Amino acid sequence: MMTPSPWRLDGHRALILGGSRGIGRACADELLRLGARVGIVSRTPADAAWRGGIPAADAPIEIIADVSSADGRQAVLDGLPTEWNALDALVNCVGTNIRRRVAEYDATEYEHLVSTNMTSVFELTRRLHPRLAFSGRASVVLVGSVAAQVSVGSGAIYAMTKAGVAQLTRMLAVEWGREAIRVNLVARGTHAPTWCSPCCRTNGPTRASWIARRSAGSRSPRRLRASSRSCACPPPRT
Repeated sequence: MMTPSPWRLDGHRALILGGSRGIGRACADELLRLGARVGIVSRTPADAAWRGGIPAADAPIEIIADVSSADGRQAVLDGLPTEWNALDALVNCVGTNIRRRVAEYDATEYEHLVSTNMTSVFELTRRLHPRLAFSGRASVVLVGSVAAQVSVGSGAIYAMTKAGVAQLTRMLAVEWGREAIRVNLVARGTHAPTWCSPCCRTNGPTRASWIARRSAGSRSPRRLRASSRSCACPPPRT
């Protein structure tokens, strides 16, 4: 007879920022499977087919908000149920990228990337602190990137913001650890988001190989130029 797994999250409340697709939706699926009460925040509604496969009693709370803006972040706080005075888990998957050479960016793109990838993380994590502290068992997971540690050839602003998130994680882990709030970072590698074209997903191994060579110190411009073409898909603009 199989012994039931003790790893359950029944009674826990988890909020996922950027939870309607990609990494965020995968986190939502897992947390729901483990019995947590889940809230997801995204700019657009979650896929109806995905929501339809979840029992009504377990359906996640959904908050539509653009967290890159102050109004959007306030909408998140206003949209949480009144009984969510304690928050047991916060998962921040919000992020976007615009891949260009540094000299090709403009100020609008810079502000967009910084406000989406870093300001939103800092502000919402900070403003949710009272609910996390009240939990007494809270965990914060911030999604970073290997781009914060090594050059991946393009997307310097994205890399800067992810490096900022990594340092924020270190600071919060020490500062909030005294309040029984764990703070961790997951520095993901390359993957093909749902908005990428089929060519990007097909050439994923090529892109991963390029990143591995670049991280190891490859300095061949010809090899870098050839391999970097494996992902030329622009992210959706907000």
